[in-house]
Amino acid sequence: MSAERHASRKVAVAISYDPEETGAPKVLAAGLGETAKRILELARREHISIHQNTSLANLLARVPKGSDIPENAYRLIAELLVFLYATDKHLAEKLAASKRKYLPVQYPSDV
Repeated sequence: MSAERHASRKVAVAISYDPEETGAPKVLAAGLGETAKRILELARREHISIHQNTSLANLLARVPKGSDIPENAYRLIAELLVFLYATDKHLAEKLAASKRKYLPVQYPSDV
């Protein structure tokens, strides 16, 4: 496959980070083409945050599954995680507020 054709293929990487564990985030899965499409479909189905950064995905796609991300990606991943946590928190707050807004009124049982 030519380098040009390879560069145009879709790439996806799934990472995991548990702030309660020590160590760096880990690469859970990575793939090109159809594998990348399946990773993205699964993420959408499971409501997992997706962030598009092709150069970071290309870097992390070379990391073996289950391995820590490389040190040269720490800063980018840290910035990404801060963004995703803030976004997820904001979305969770909006969802909670919308549920409160649309919950049915509770009536006393003796009415």
